[in-house]
Amino acid sequence: MGPLRVQTRTEPLRWGSVLVFLIALTLSLGMACLVLAVQGVPALKALALLWEGGFGHLWSLEDSLLKAVPIFLCAFHEKASQRPPWRTTF
Repeated sequence: MGPLRVQTRTEPLRWGSVLVFLIALTLSLGMACLVLAVQGVPALKALALLWEGGFGHLWSLEDSLLKAVPIFLCAFHEKASQRPPWRTTF
């Protein structure tokens, strides 16, 4: 075998979820900029307008939260109903 070996971790990385989030955010914004650039639209200006439309003003932030909270609650309910807390075996 080569000089690299794959070993399983005994405990998860504490910063792993933050790293995954930042990588996903960077990739999604990069893909959005690429799609906008292919269409001939100034990508950074379009992303700035998207940010301003979603979070730029108090009204737009309120509107974003009003639309997002029911989705979060449905996702929480779905996850909570998958396995009852009293069942410890899989």
